[in-house]
Amino acid sequence: MTRLTKRLRGAVALLVIALLAACASAPPETLDESLDLIGKRALQRHVAWLAHDDRAGRMTGEAGYDHAAAYVAEQFESMGLEAAGSDGWFQPVALRSYKPRDGSAKFILHGAQEDEALVYREDFSVSADPVAASTSVRGEVVYVGYGVHAPKLGYSDYDGIDVSGKIVALYGGAPESLAGEERAFYASSLAKRREAVARGAIGTVSLRSRKTEERYPWEESKARIGKRSRMTWVNDAGDAADHLPQLRAGAYLSPEAATRLFVNAPLSYEASLDAVAAGEVASA
Repeated sequence: MTRLTKRLRGAVALLVIALLAACASAPPETLDESLDLIGKRALQRHVAWLAHDDRAGRMTGEAGYDHAAAYVAEQFESMGLEAAGSDGWFQPVALRSYKPRDGSAKFILHGAQEDEALVYREDFSVSADPVAASTSVRGEVVYVGYGVHAPKLGYSDYDGIDVSGKIVALYGGAPESLAGEERAFYASSLAKRREAVARGAIGTVSLRSRKTEERYPWEESKARIGKRSRMTWVNDAGDAADHLPQLRAGAYLSPEAATRLFVNAPLSYEASLDAVAAGEVASA
């Protein structure tokens, strides 16, 4: 893991403000007048500079992002705006970059007859921990469908299922019976992990639905596994945002590996795919 202290810059959001500020000496009175102040050529010039290949994608913590931020600050200053950050135009924020160490990820299926070691990238990927240098978990795996508990909406995958001290296997997304913002909330990884923690789970295994596999085939995406670091912010005590230490490890399985996970289970992998596609709760 790498701890960074960087300055967040709202380059895109502030760019429009900067363009409007260019004519601050004659404040517009209507929306149309405001829009007229955003010159097409000026907008194209700023966007072209910020989006140029020289910025290399402007990833946080990388040189391209710093160059883009400095450019925006220069534009603001040239327009007579006053800096309001704790460090001039910038605001220091502690960030942490993290990813699995090469060769460190392992996933072992402990079967009734023998153990099977899965192959990293070919069969699975893992979520690195933003705080701990090393994590591991061993336990019984319990299938919980989407991992959604929404009793007020008439849906719960957890009714009658005990996951305390166990690893939950769950699909991404949420049932289509939930609508709009409610579905978006329950489909979020954070909501699922918090629910699992509240029920005493110690780890997660994420499965891929047919819809997910159709959109993002494992065979096409596996080459990118572990190549890019993830990033989060941390407070002064070193606590990472949305970190749930109760979940000691998390993994994602390929469809073929998921089939092997379900061997000897009461429900087959294919049956679980049918169930989530139909919106059936895991506790049914």
